[in-house]
Amino acid sequence: TRQLAAETEEPIDLSYSRTKSSNQMDVWIESCLASLIRSVRQEMGANRLYAVVPRLLDFVDQLTNWYVRLNRPRLKGQLGHDDWRD
Repeated sequence: TRQLAAETEEPIDLSYSRTKSSNQMDVWIESCLASLIRSVRQEMGANRLYAVVPRLLDFVDQLTNWYVRLNRPRLKGQLGHDDWRD
């Protein structure tokens, strides 16, 4: 029989640590991520996967449509090396 990867692999560490960025967009997306992690843990603990999926989709939407779009020059390093590293 074929075993699922989850049955054979070690548990994945899902701990989260902040980067302490001074950029307001970084602080905003990290706040969204922390809220998402808290919500996912709570809902998964109560076996409510149906409540997790909309929150995940909302976070992905915020990340791709707002964070990346508004930070594109910074993420490409066009605003200088120091800002890119922050």
